[in-house]
Amino acid sequence: MKKASLFILSCISALCLSCIGELTDNFPNPPAPPPVGVPTEIGTPIGEAIIQEISPEGGSVELGNGKVKFIFPTGAFSQTTLVKVQPISKTLNHALGVSFELQLIGNSLRKPIEVIYTYSSEDLSGTGPDFVHMAHQDDNRIWKSIRNLEINKSNKTIKGRISYPGRWSFFASAMIQPGKKSLGVSQSQDLEIVGYEYELSLRTDPKYNDLLAPLVPPVRIQNSLVSEWLIDGKKSGIQPERGTLGFLNNNLSLAKYTAPAIVPDQPNIMVSAELFLGKGKFLLLSHLTIENKNRFEVGPYAFSNAEVLIGRAGSVLTINMLKSSNNNYEASLAFLIPGFQGKGTYSFSNLVSGGVEIINPSKSFNSIAYDNNLEPYFNGSIVIQESSKVAGGTIEGTISGTLYERREINNIVSYEPHNFQASFSGTLGN
Repeated sequence: MKKASLFILSCISALCLSCIGELTDNFPNPPAPPPVGVPTEIGTPIGEAIIQEISPEGGSVELGNGKVKFIFPTGAFSQTTLVKVQPISKTLNHALGVSFELQLIGNSLRKPIEVIYTYSSEDLSGTGPDFVHMAHQDDNRIWKSIRNLEINKSNKTIKGRISYPGRWSFFASAMIQPGKKSLGVSQSQDLEIVGYEYELSLRTDPKYNDLLAPLVPPVRIQNSLVSEWLIDGKKSGIQPERGTLGFLNNNLSLAKYTAPAIVPDQPNIMVSAELFLGKGKFLLLSHLTIENKNRFEVGPYAFSNAEVLIGRAGSVLTINMLKSSNNNYEASLAFLIPGFQGKGTYSFSNLVSGGVEIINPSKSFNSIAYDNNLEPYFNGSIVIQESSKVAGGTIEGTISGTLYERREINNIVSYEPHNFQASFSGTLGN
């Protein structure tokens, strides 16, 4: 009986180990053959090239104010060689830092050279140092990646080694898009994780470090590769004053962040996504800043941190802004856009119209004025920069032009013009 129990226990243990193995290796093995790369444009020169002589004893070249540094070891060249490094425009998706073309005039490399990229947190917005790779564009204009990089997070450097000249770029193999954005209060923003999936499948096995893997355009990554999302390192809901995260159909590769209704004391928010790539967990970081974009001013009167109410009835969009203090309204703004069609410019007219009311002193300003023949005239427009058709989506834009204050003295009516501008960002109501 004891032998039977031990046998059953050993079977259970083996089964558990098998399950753990599946969990730790859930990323698919690299497919064979590798994908067919997609050619891109060739980068165009940006600024002046760096031209420098490098002797057999070695030397270094710096690019972009030291952002990228090339170190030529002793013996890299058999004789003094003219090295040309030309910054070029970025044609690779998720390119980071400075893309460049390396030319060796009249000689070839006998040893690999080191390329050191010094990054800042802003440089890696949306990604992280663990996801930085290098790529070379071949004669067919196809980018091919390598992964033999050394990361020093303390010094914020990433070091690669290349053995031949040509067009090169550092790039992010995975990224949250957008990696950096400013949001208004209560505004929502989709955060999508996109990446080079074949490239990600190679990263955990050292034998693939030097494999030149062709790159295809990045896509939204598999839902199963995302472990969790955090706001400032904590699960969503723990700090609602820092915003919240939601997911459609539990799809963790696409999150919706909703900013808090009030600008927090620390307006910079870090949203992170943890990816599980078989043999480790790695973080992608998106930097969001919460600000109250809602303000309006007419003539000498200015109001900031206003509440915004946006609604839609059929094809008519309504924009309302309310400024209050100590539960007392100070001013309000109201505009209508009949025939609303989303992003674009809507000039003031008999239909696209509105105005501002100020409580104290009592003032009224309107977008329409009339000449002596009672013909209306207008000057201004509403520019919608971001638009959504669904309730809870963001409507964002500006209004600028002239508002008119009607005056009547001795039965004579006149319209005093005042410069006017407003900016707003809010969610579309039900």
